[in-house]
Amino acid sequence: EMINVLEVVYKDGQADLELLSDTNDKSGQQEGSLRSSLKITSHQVRKSVDKINSLLQEISSYENYIERINVNKQKNKQLKKIEGIAPELNISSCPVCEQPLISNDEGHCKLCHEEIKRKISSPDENLEFLEDEKSSFEKILQSKRLELRKIRYQHDELKSKEKAISENIDHQINTY
Repeated sequence: EMINVLEVVYKDGQADLELLSDTNDKSGQQEGSLRSSLKITSHQVRKSVDKINSLLQEISSYENYIERINVNKQKNKQLKKIEGIAPELNISSCPVCEQPLISNDEGHCKLCHEEIKRKISSPDENLEFLEDEKSSFEKILQSKRLELRKIRYQHDELKSKEKAISENIDHQINTY
């Protein structure tokens, strides 16, 4: 009888060990799955940070372009004013670009009437071009800012997911 009782205790102990082994295997598999998920999420977080930095740099460059366009617009407005009073002041060249002032029709300098070898745009043409360029850059800038907001939102979501996975792994390690 003692042998039978010991066999029953042995079988119960063995069943408990198998149950613990299965549970340990499952928790190990879950932990491994969570670790790979954490690795993937961490990689995605790093990629989103890179995208954010890239977009910030791109946005900054577009803001600089728009700033330079505004400066050029101011210069062309001043040139337009100067061009209007140039014959009275006897100015032979543009104070901004230092090129001889010309009229569009003749291709000659307004003051000395010499032929200009290359055509210079009028202040009106420059202002029109700059306005068009500025509006294009502002549209691009707006779309980049929207893209930046989206990526920042995704980044925040990934960070919270990464934190939740990490906490889940810590909980499993402490529990098992």
